[in-house]
Amino acid sequence: MSVIRTLGKVVGAFLFSFFLTLAVTLVSLSQLTEHNTLKTLTTDLIESQIPANQSAQEFSAINSACQSRDSIEISSPLLNLTFRCSELLTAKSPVEMSRLIASKLFDTIYFKNYSCGFIECIQQSGELRSIVIISSLAHDFFKSIQDSSWIGVAIGAIILIVACESWGERFKKFGYSLILLGIPFVVIYYLKGLFLSSVNLAALNNIINIIFDSMLTNFILISIAGVALAIAGYFITKIERKEKSTTQQKQKTTQPM
Repeated sequence: MSVIRTLGKVVGAFLFSFFLTLAVTLVSLSQLTEHNTLKTLTTDLIESQIPANQSAQEFSAINSACQSRDSIEISSPLLNLTFRCSELLTAKSPVEMSRLIASKLFDTIYFKNYSCGFIECIQQSGELRSIVIISSLAHDFFKSIQDSSWIGVAIGAIILIVACESWGERFKKFGYSLILLGIPFVVIYYLKGLFLSSVNLAALNNIINIIFDSMLTNFILISIAGVALAIAGYFITKIERKEKSTTQQKQKTTQPM
């Protein structure tokens, strides 16, 4: 029986830790791929790739072209977009026009109806693999598989509860599992500066920071919960041992001489 319990503890702790890590990561990715969050990041990155002189030239060319047209087509590496001139002429500077174009490019990519599922799309070659990552399809995918991850967490937790013999042990096992999940990510978060120091693109640095910041908050909460559970488990174990000792002493005193 002790071998089965030990195996149950190992399997339960593994399933609980693995699926909890997956669930928290999916929650973070789901938050990151929300429209408003991703739009801010992506438009900043697109704008940063347009040289100032090119932006000024495009601003002048578009204003000239729109004097005799109702609409104009603007080409990008990812998509060709058609703009109404009345929309483009609201931009009063090259910077405003670059942001307007980048904003519409993102919205077109994000809300586009794709003919494949997320997994199928990212397995395809060409530009589709790149743009589907910043689409509502990715956001919906991350949200849709969260429930399966939480079910895995629940299964691992149940196995761990059954395998452990006392509530003190259960609390400590869950606490240690949560701590072991949180601490490595916190260490990685602070080491990421070594990587970012070699990246000169400010917009990309910003994206990486936001990704890590989103995940850091969740993993810090996990670590705090782990510490709380481990401490609670320690005190519960002491109480259980004291109660067991008291029960044993009563049994001895009630035994006939």
